[in-house]
Order: sequence, then structure tokens, then C-alpha cells
Amino acid sequence: MKVLISFLVITLIVVSAIGYNFYTKKHRSALDGPSLVISAVDLFYQFEADEKASNERYLDKLIEVTGQVGGVLKNQDGKHIVILKRQDDLFGVSCTLEHAQSVHVGSTVTVRGFCMGYLSDVVIGRAEVINN
Repeated sequence: MKVLISFLVITLIVVSAIGYNFYTKKHRSALDGPSLVISAVDLFYQFEADEKASNERYLDKLIEVTGQVGGVLKNQDGKHIVILKRQDDLFGVSCTLEHAQSVHVGSTVTVRGFCMGYLSDVVIGRAEVINN
């Protein structure tokens, strides 16, 4: 019986330590380290041409995208979304900003964030405007 109780206590301690480690793990930030650099137009067309290869190259990677602002919106969580357009205004690169920043439609900005994939827009999450 003592062996069983000792085993349970040790197991509880190990599981608690692992849980604490995951809970307190530092989250990656868009301002951390180097990133892949690409224009919004090129990024969009790469995903449009070959989504599978683009996912392998960009998905969950820190990327820096430069483009012309086609629109600024707010999502249901109140976060600002900057749409970097391609040549036409139908689709583009949708960047959800971590912190509200002043961005004007028509200006050229550089946004750094994590590529979340391709729906009808290329989606960049946890982004920061680094050049305005």
C-alpha cells in the first residue's frame, strides 16, 4: 500500500511540474528574432498558385510582409485587422494586430506576424506593424 501511495504522489508531482512548465511557457512574439521577408502580392500569389508548398514554407512561421493597406477593420474580439491588398481589391493578406496601431488606407506598411494559412485571404496572426 505504501508503494502505491508513493507512486501516486511521485506521479502527481511529475504531472504537476509538466503542467506548470506548459502553462508558464513564453509565447512567441512577432517582435522576436528574424523572419522571412516577402511582399504581400508575392505571398498571396504563392499561396494561390500552390497552397500545399506555401503551407510547408510559411505556415506557423514568422514572416514580414510589406504591402499597400486596402482596408482596416475590427474583428469580434476588438482587434484591428489590416488588409494588405494585391493588384485588385478582391482578396489580399489579412493581418490581425496584437496591439492597436494607427494605419491608414492607401499607405504602405510592413507587418510582421505568424502565417496562419490561406482561406480567401492569406491570414497573418499575432501581428505587429513594424514600419508605417
